[in-house]
This record gives sequence, C-alpha cells and structure tokens, in this order.
Amino acid sequence: MIEESVWQQALALLRASRQVVVTSHVNLDGDAIGSELALAELLSQMGKRVHVLNDGAVPPVYLFLDAYGRAERYQESLHHHLLEEADLAVILDISDWARLGEVGSVLRQCQAKRLCIDHHIVTDQLAEVMLVDETASCTGELVFELAKRLRVPLRGHLAAALYTCVLTDTGGFRFSNTSPQAHRMAAELLENGVPFLDIYEHIYEQNSPARLCLLAEAIKDLHFENGGRIAWFRVTQKMLRHCRASYWETENLAEMPRAIQGVEVAIMFTETPDGHVKMSLRSKGRVVVHHLASKFGGGGHPYAAGARLQGKMEQVVPQVLSEARALFGY
Repeated sequence: MIEESVWQQALALLRASRQVVVTSHVNLDGDAIGSELALAELLSQMGKRVHVLNDGAVPPVYLFLDAYGRAERYQESLHHHLLEEADLAVILDISDWARLGEVGSVLRQCQAKRLCIDHHIVTDQLAEVMLVDETASCTGELVFELAKRLRVPLRGHLAAALYTCVLTDTGGFRFSNTSPQAHRMAAELLENGVPFLDIYEHIYEQNSPARLCLLAEAIKDLHFENGGRIAWFRVTQKMLRHCRASYWETENLAEMPRAIQGVEVAIMFTETPDGHVKMSLRSKGRVVVHHLASKFGGGGHPYAAGARLQGKMEQVVPQVLSEARALFGY
C-alpha cells in the first residue's frame, strides 16, 4: 500500500508541473501504453503540455488508443530538447533503468524532477517520488486513483486507456492479480460508458495470420520438464521470418502453456533481433517465479516475470531450465 504522504507528493508534482514528459519500458504492453496515454490525457485536461516519448513505437494492436499519434518513438534530433525543457518526467510501469532504453539514458542526465508510477517490485530508485504499489493489478490502477483525486472525469480516451490497462494486465480478469479493486475499477469505467466490447475486440480478436502461424510453430516446439509441471518453448528469428511475423506479435504467447493440465510454470524463450534471448516466465499462482528471473538480472511480479539474457539460445536455455527445475526441488 502507498502511504498518504506519497500520494500527496505525487499530486503536488503533477499540479506544479508545466511541461511533462511521460515514458515507459521497451516493448510496450497494454498497461504501459494505456497508463501513458491515460496520464497524458489527464495532464492535458489540467492544462499541462505533455509529450509521450518511448524507446520504441506503439505496437499496432494498441494504435486504436492513440488516434492522434500522441505517443512518439524517441529520436534525439527531434525530441532531445523536450527532455531538456521538461520540468517533470513521469516513468510508468517500470522501476528498472535498463528497460527504459535510450529515453532512460537521456533522462538520467536531465534536470527535470522525476515521478515513478509502478506496480512491479522495485529494482532501481528512478525518481524523487516513487508511487509504487506491488499489490495493484496494473499501473493503470494507480493512474485511475490519481484521476479521481484530481477530479478529472473518467470518460472518453482516458477511460478507454485505463480499461485497457486493467483488462490486459489481469489477462482478461483471470490472472492472480485480479483483485476486488481491479473489478471495482472496471465497474466504474463501465458505468462511465467505456466501450469495453470494442476494446476487447481490438486487443484479442484481431490476430493476424502471421501470429497464428507463430502460435502453431510455438506449439510444435513445446517441451515439458518435471513431470509436466514446467512447459517451455522457443520463438526464434527463423520462426518469425517463416511466419512473416513482427517481433511485437510474440506478446502474450507465454500464457499459452498455462492452459495445459498439470503445468505450473510456463517459460518462453524469444530470440531478440540482436541475437540474444528474452525470457518470459508465467505461473498459475502456486509457484513464485520472480526470484528465478532475478537470478538472470530480471524481475517482475511473483507469478509473472522476465529477463533479457546475454548469449545464444543454445547457451541460455539449459542454464534457465536447470534453475527452473530447482523450483520443484530437482
């Protein structure tokens, strides 16, 4: 839980700011882009000048939230002056300098005050004010509370962005982080007319043939360990090329093995464009996995975590599996 004094510090920073830069982690997901756009809308309604700058572009699946192109991919020649001129930088959905990419590198050198809003386990002290609640279902839940405290109406683009946060980070209200507050948040947004059916369709019912091809390739590569309690698979650059799939289309594939009877932990190994490996860990809620991620320099939530590993697939997979088996005493 967040102490009231921290809420007040965060509110004071937002009220005092004039020019704000909002950013989030590399490989944007629904909670990251949703909380960014929600906060940007909130601040705009307060009369602030806001720029949303990220290390990467908005994944196509979430472009429906950003009809006006507010979220931009950082380019030094175009955007460096915005970071230099900002009096406040808000970092959302991440507490790890490394995962902020190029924007994070520049922010560390800027004079702007910083506010971090997150629900992950903190790894770095990113800001003067850390508005972090590890029990929150999503970062959007904290932005939702800020909007209510600032008396900004929960409608339109703001409501749609916030609903995207809670919908995606709870896996459609089925993951272990689905709290009573998550349902209360969703209910209030529905009461305010959020187009929940349209949002669901945009996110979950627009799979490309390339993504379905990639899912089929992942299933063919599925392996089991520890009597079926661990399921793992790889997504290689060769598979992406074969399916003509984009890297962002790997999002949420790690959830697939959790639907298999007996599987407690799912691991997805994704070969990155630079030849290294991204590891995604998912648990049904009985086995904590974020300690495993931390052994490889990563982090996340108790039951959903990840890490980026230096090395080739054939090197890192055996190392991770050896540690994963230890989760079950092997």
